[in-house]
Amino acid sequence: MSSMCNGAVLTLLRQPERHRDLKLSDAARETVLAAITTEAASPAHTEARAAATTLRASLDRLTVLTPGESALLSELLARITDAG
Repeated sequence: MSSMCNGAVLTLLRQPERHRDLKLSDAARETVLAAITTEAASPAHTEARAAATTLRASLDRLTVLTPGESALLSELLARITDAG
């Protein structure tokens, strides 16, 4: 749990304040709590959620996507991250 929290906080702090998506910390917390309090999820599903959370936190640094593509990808990654 500590590693996920530290990673989320450090990721947010590295981003310019106006680009910080504070929902990342909520998503990280919910992912950890779900992992602790629910039946074991399949490793692929857990790995996909972790990868989606990490990529979503880095979207503002990607320059190869248009703003529309970034918005769409952010929405899709949010669905993966929030999937239970």
